[in-house]
Amino acid sequence: MLNILFISFFFPPMGGTGILRAAKLVKYFPRFGIRPYVVAVKPNGFPWIDHSFDNDIRDAIVLRTSHPPFFPVGGVGRRPNFFPASDYIFLPDNKLWWMPYLYSAAMDLAAAVSFDAVFVELPTFSSLLAGRRVARKLGIPYFADFRDSWCQNPARPRLPATHRRYNRYLEATALSDVEYVFTVNDSIREELLLHHRHLGGKVATVYGGFDKEEIVKTVRKNDRMSITYLGTVYRQFRSPYPFLLAFSRVVRSNRGFKEKVVLRFVGRYTGALLEWIDELGIADIVDVIDYLPHSEAVRFGMRSDILLFLLDPLTASYGQTSGKLFEYLGMGKPIFAVVPQLSEAADIIRRFNAGFVASPRMIDEIERALLDSFSLWERGELPEKVGGHESFLYPHNVERMAEIIKQRIGG
Repeated sequence: MLNILFISFFFPPMGGTGILRAAKLVKYFPRFGIRPYVVAVKPNGFPWIDHSFDNDIRDAIVLRTSHPPFFPVGGVGRRPNFFPASDYIFLPDNKLWWMPYLYSAAMDLAAAVSFDAVFVELPTFSSLLAGRRVARKLGIPYFADFRDSWCQNPARPRLPATHRRYNRYLEATALSDVEYVFTVNDSIREELLLHHRHLGGKVATVYGGFDKEEIVKTVRKNDRMSITYLGTVYRQFRSPYPFLLAFSRVVRSNRGFKEKVVLRFVGRYTGALLEWIDELGIADIVDVIDYLPHSEAVRFGMRSDILLFLLDPLTASYGQTSGKLFEYLGMGKPIFAVVPQLSEAADIIRRFNAGFVASPRMIDEIERALLDSFSLWERGELPEKVGGHESFLYPHNVERMAEIIKQRIGG
């Protein structure tokens, strides 16, 4: 059994989809010969606490560091904000303050455990800078797992040129002697290979996944076709407005649709969502439900007829996949994807015949897809279960990563 120092700022019981990959890696690594020792920050002040993953990490050794009171762990307030002003001040991210705490905790653990490697879950990106320092101090290799792009993430503000160059320099420094890199999609992998040619042969895409143990079988008995969005709604990022506009047009033009369809948003949301719903006159058939623990959100999704998935129309979003997509695939419900037609997410949905794809820039296209799905539902032909995606099961993904790690360090 190999011992790895597993570094992840975001870790249960923090809530949110971004926690999922770290939790599942820690859960399944031991099955494949790797024992993770986790360093994470205490979740004090994080606005969303979720104990759904407690069983996943119950056997893990987790060392939680403190943090300075003037830097809240989860940002300021509960309002969803993907464009913090602090991005213009702190590079590579506003969690730089954690680096000395992380380094100190890692060295304390290393005094008691003989580690074979360091494994850093990203974001936060500053964690990789600290993780590299730990690995160099201990004389062991380090691995990086990119859930997001460091320098071209469409969810982050467009920084001035000097900031972008410095960010790329920090990324190059952090990856200068990395042993191996994992990415959640091909877009991030290709970006890294373009800017860091020494990574040739040292980068692999391992998509997000789903855990079959979380999928609770339900019998769908809806007298209205239910479309559900699970996750956070932002005003500027992955905005649901194009879908809401198309939805409202169909409601006005098709009485049967209005009487037999319900749309639900489950999760954190900005006030703009409520404004759009009122503005478009669809408040009577749209439910907005605040944040639910992950396990409850999955059950909610399993009781739905269709799951709504959103991406921005930006070119930078073409390589976005999001962990939500793979959880949706695991639930087996048809996916209504409002995403760029040439995006990696659209390709995956088409490859597995997992639902409907419409461009966020084409409102008429979204309307037609809504009517097509409604017609299938009315005829009883909307699939109860969409399958064929077992390759995304988390044990399979984690096994692949574990095998690469063991090969690289001779375990």
